[in-house]
This record gives sequence, C-alpha cells and structure tokens, in this order.
Amino acid sequence: MNLFKNTFIQALGVAALVYLTLQALGWGLESVLNILESFARWYRYSGSKWLEEIAIAAGAGFLLISAVINSK
Repeated sequence: MNLFKNTFIQALGVAALVYLTLQALGWGLESVLNILESFARWYRYSGSKWLEEIAIAAGAGFLLISAVINSK
C-alpha cells in the first residue's frame, strides 16, 4: 500500500506506539505503587505493633539455641 510509505503516517504510528508504551509503563508503575502503599498501610497499623515482641522472641530463641549448641 502506498499509504504506509508516507512519512507522516509512519511518524504518526511511531508517536502512537511510544505513547501507548509510556501509558502502559505508567499504569504498571501505578499498580505496583498502589500495592506497596497498601502493604505499607497494613504494616504501619498492624505489623509495627509486634516488632518489640518479635525482637524479644528472636533474642530468646537465639540464646536458647546458643546454650544448647555450646553446652558440653
């Protein structure tokens, strides 16, 4: 076809392809950021309340395992 050899039509096609690619990247990045934001919100309100208890339990577990391994 003679229409696709037109330089203006080719430039328009390239511009449309670049636009759609950038739109897809934007949508993908926005989706990932929404997922991370929801995880951060959950962690802020639920997960961070247990940090002290988790640290104490991990320390006690390490001390117990060290005592069992190093006992003669």
